[in-house]
Amino acid sequence: MASSVHRWNDVRIYYKEALTLAKVTNVRLLAVQNYSASQVPHRKIETEFLPGNGLTRGGPNSMLSLRLRRIAAVLRTALAEKFDVFHFHDPELIPVGWLVKLRGKRVIYDMHEDVSTMLFSREWLPRPLARLIGSVLRAGERLSLHIFDYFILAAKNLAPSFKTEKCVQILNYPIANTMPRSQGRKQDEPLRLVYAGDITVARGIPDILTAISDLQRAGQKITLDLFGPVSEPEMGRVLGTLTTQPWIKCHGWIPLPQLMNELPGYHIGMSPLRDFPNYRNAVPTKVLDYLAAGLPVVASGLPGTRKLLEKYDCALLYEPGDVAKLQAALLELQDERKRRLLAKNGGKFVAAYSWETQAQKLVGIYQELLQ
Repeated sequence: MASSVHRWNDVRIYYKEALTLAKVTNVRLLAVQNYSASQVPHRKIETEFLPGNGLTRGGPNSMLSLRLRRIAAVLRTALAEKFDVFHFHDPELIPVGWLVKLRGKRVIYDMHEDVSTMLFSREWLPRPLARLIGSVLRAGERLSLHIFDYFILAAKNLAPSFKTEKCVQILNYPIANTMPRSQGRKQDEPLRLVYAGDITVARGIPDILTAISDLQRAGQKITLDLFGPVSEPEMGRVLGTLTTQPWIKCHGWIPLPQLMNELPGYHIGMSPLRDFPNYRNAVPTKVLDYLAAGLPVVASGLPGTRKLLEKYDCALLYEPGDVAKLQAALLELQDERKRRLLAKNGGKFVAAYSWETQAQKLVGIYQELLQ
């Protein structure tokens, strides 16, 4: 199993897929070193670390240089080592998959998202260049449908573009059986909000900041904790101006077990994605983690999120980017009874949508390929 982009202890790659497969077969994982993690891989998973992020502008540690070094390392291992299945997670490794297939090996491409569409949410990337890269990527994926043994789709919004028998949805549902539950709000305690994920403009972080700032000025007691990497200079500058404010804390990225231990200490999970094509029909995986931890959710009502959550009445949804409606949702959830009702309904959702249902499909694919 290989990724030249994701940390070795990525939630989907390590905690869900690698640990699931380690129960039935030998697993070797090639993924990016995470220097901030104190944990070590499970003893049943042989792990090779690719260079982590120590970025400088240009030179041997630039992002482009690092990505090329990682791809080269994956290629060397894939062509030199003995294995039965090459399971990779990044579109930049598609050519490696082709070469591995020429060796007669089984190949699985695990698609986390529609990267060709996601490129248009990168404000620093010129639209003509995003369109060109996206077209090349789509062509590579289409060709690979005739080469690889399986495409694994991590989100339902990918399915309309990949409808062959070798395309299987294995969705990012939460690992429900290991998660504690939220304990509710104490008297006179501020309403504690939590956001987990990449801290970017496209993911709506400025909308949360504006909403809470306004509510603070109106006398509401609300705090916000952010768990995730700040990957955009603009967001870094915005958060830098707020470091003196007592209502906001930035914790950086933490591993899934630690995050799941932290979540029950909050009152509301936040998912403020803006309306970009890549998010429109997807379901934010952190929303599922919030629900599994017993939190009610406030989320932007993108079609994919709305379709999945509305029938369970476990979240308050608002129009993406509408700060006034986001504020109204937060004020509505000042009511302890409303929060408890949403959290209770979230438990019903988690019972129906857990990783265990998806793990069975993953194991089935491997049992077929290893026969």
